[in-house]
Amino acid sequence: MRTGRLFRMGFSWAAAALLLAFAAPAWAGTFTVTGAAGQSVTMNDEIDTLTFTVTNTDNNDPINRVTFAFPSSLYYIEWGTQAPAGWTINNITGVTSSIQFDASTNADRIAPGASLAFSIQVKGPGWTNFVRSASDQTDTLSSVTVRGATEVFTLSGSLPTWPRRSLAVTLVATPDAVGVGQTITLTMQVENRSTASKASITASPNPPTINLGGGAAVTQTGGPTYSPSPLTLNAAAQGTITYTYRADAAGTVSWSAGATAASATSKTGTSNTVVINPLAASLSVDPLCVTSGQNVTVKMQVQSTGAVTTLTSGISSTDTTIPVASTTSFSGSGTLLIDSEELAYAGTTGTSFTGVTRGVNGTTTAAHSNGAVVRSTTALGNLVPTLSSSGTATATLVSGPTPATLASLAPGQTGVFQWVYTITGTIGRTYQFQGSVTADGTYTSNTAQSQQGTVCKYSVVASPTTIASCSTNVPISFTVYNGDPSGGDNRLRQIYLWFPNSTWDGYYQSSSVSGCAGWAITKVGGGVRFRTTGAGAIAYQQNCTFNVTFSQVPAVTVDTTYAFYMDMYDVNLQYLATQASIPVTVTAYCLALTHNPGGPFPADGTCSTTLTATLSGASPLSGRVIAFTTTAGTLSSGTATTNASGAATVTLRAPVSSTAVTASLTATYIKTKGTDSVSYNAYCSGANLQYVGGSLSPMAVPMSCSKPFSVRVRNLGTSSATLTTATTFTFTGYSANLSAGATIAAGVEAALTFNSVTTPATAGSYAPTLTFDVAGCDCNNNPTATQTRSVSDNVTVAGPCSTTVRILDWREVVK
Repeated sequence: MRTGRLFRMGFSWAAAALLLAFAAPAWAGTFTVTGAAGQSVTMNDEIDTLTFTVTNTDNNDPINRVTFAFPSSLYYIEWGTQAPAGWTINNITGVTSSIQFDASTNADRIAPGASLAFSIQVKGPGWTNFVRSASDQTDTLSSVTVRGATEVFTLSGSLPTWPRRSLAVTLVATPDAVGVGQTITLTMQVENRSTASKASITASPNPPTINLGGGAAVTQTGGPTYSPSPLTLNAAAQGTITYTYRADAAGTVSWSAGATAASATSKTGTSNTVVINPLAASLSVDPLCVTSGQNVTVKMQVQSTGAVTTLTSGISSTDTTIPVASTTSFSGSGTLLIDSEELAYAGTTGTSFTGVTRGVNGTTTAAHSNGAVVRSTTALGNLVPTLSSSGTATATLVSGPTPATLASLAPGQTGVFQWVYTITGTIGRTYQFQGSVTADGTYTSNTAQSQQGTVCKYSVVASPTTIASCSTNVPISFTVYNGDPSGGDNRLRQIYLWFPNSTWDGYYQSSSVSGCAGWAITKVGGGVRFRTTGAGAIAYQQNCTFNVTFSQVPAVTVDTTYAFYMDMYDVNLQYLATQASIPVTVTAYCLALTHNPGGPFPADGTCSTTLTATLSGASPLSGRVIAFTTTAGTLSSGTATTNASGAATVTLRAPVSSTAVTASLTATYIKTKGTDSVSYNAYCSGANLQYVGGSLSPMAVPMSCSKPFSVRVRNLGTSSATLTTATTFTFTGYSANLSAGATIAAGVEAALTFNSVTTPATAGSYAPTLTFDVAGCDCNNNPTATQTRSVSDNVTVAGPCSTTVRILDWREVVK
């Protein structure tokens, strides 16, 4: 339990004078109390806010004081509670769970007929989590008392009530950026917070409410899928309800729903917002509470989702005109992906791709059905961001954007632009940022908007703000800024950092605490005190960083945000203010991202590595959709689903680059992130020859025969490749040389014919290999005298090489 703060009194002289007016009342007035519509708390949550509106229904006397009391067996009041404007908190009592608000001046009182809302932060008893019960409960205040200058007020009507709910939900939509035609997976994670089993849990409403913006449209294509099915959860157990949707039109979309079962409900949760656009942008600003003159960092993450359409009729494996619903948003020429085949196109009409080369980049030609999704794999180029600010504060650019532009962004890749701004203005003024990005002078992203920030008297910036529950020896820094322009005695000399609860207090490591030079550190119950002499106090527009290390963090079953608090005192050790709710989120899961093989690889557009994201922590771990992004190379998919071991895998194919490049990789589940990086060296040779899928001829041959073969190859490199007859086609140990030399220019595709090679004596399916007599390197980045490439199409071997048929000429002689 946090000691030392069970009682706090901070009367101003104005408030003291006002209290002298509380003489014995002459008569009684009346008032009402109402709760905010729809408010509730969830069992086992760490903290929440309840809002109550007091209305003065008397005809004569204004209200000077309001005191709220909660049942102490269920609720304690958190010290981060803030008084309404013009009012002060003069008493928070832990034992009786009460809080007293007083008007600062006569002008601030609640006049007859007027109302005032009070928002109170609450925790469970003893500042623990909210009490769990077997089913939903209805809670109410113990009492509300009101005083006026001449009257004692009596309550008219009943005290407000609110539910304490048994279920908790988190909605996650992945990926958070898609193109039209792509699939969005919505996962509702449900946790049973009660003390009893809950059966047949469903979403409410089912399916969830769809929230569309900017002209977006989506169609539900699957779900609900329950895990476990039916969704019956024991106490403290978790499960999921999953839906899938097709993105039909550009814009933004999110979903809202709660969960329900017999005697159990949840709050309504809302998912993250998904951007539907070939080029998706999101903005963030940090921190959101700054003192005047403090800097903020604005980040714009940009993702190329790729243009998407669908086939309007089925196509064979040899068609070179591809009929589609629309080529809008596609470049005039480029590459496509249909199922697992890549196709290169030379032109477009409004509803078709023309001049198509099938099975490029090592993929295999195939027939595709009507309605199949057609995606662009062409990179967007020359990405240029724009950013503007809004709000009542002044935002002055210090630096950025960094970088000024991005040269290219392939589908599935992400890029980041960053700016630094100085925020100035009086306390209470706001700041916000809006921005977008263009590519190739043609494509424009959605207009993204950041969170809104505020100019504060005091600012505290915590780092990090998100920690995985499996973390150990966790350092957290708290940087305190003094934005009080009055100066003088209002320099900060003493600071109490209060931990969220006794669990954090138990993980505190006294040997790993530090502050600015000259600050003494003392452990107190529930927190730590930092104190300095007057000379070392934090003056106006100065800051100081305090560091605290915890041996571990609380184990959680859902992502949980904890609130740290700071009490600040001036040079005379007089209380100044509480910096309320410094949030630090502990994620329920740990997400490790690895790749194998490890590289580095040549940036040849061919070498691949498998990315594995392993989700651990709360269970069950299977069936969770992990979103993947990369800054270089091509992902086989933007999402993957975890198996029974919590592992989800995708493949990353190397970029094509004449210089070294690093792919920064991210795997995301809810707020949990795993990161990794893959290094690519500049390709060993200027030429980079790749087999063109579907071009092998013949693909079916008899056994034990001598057969010539031909293939098509494309030079993805930056210089010509001159091949001699030393180039070989290898088939089960037998090699045939190129029948004639050839020169293949950069970016050009050519046909190669080989001399005869002996086919196997055993029937089966076999994969040949090409060995080009030009210098290159293998996927282990070992320099070689040749470039070796697998032929992605197999040869089917069956039947005898030849069959001899003897025709007998016979006659029947009739005598």
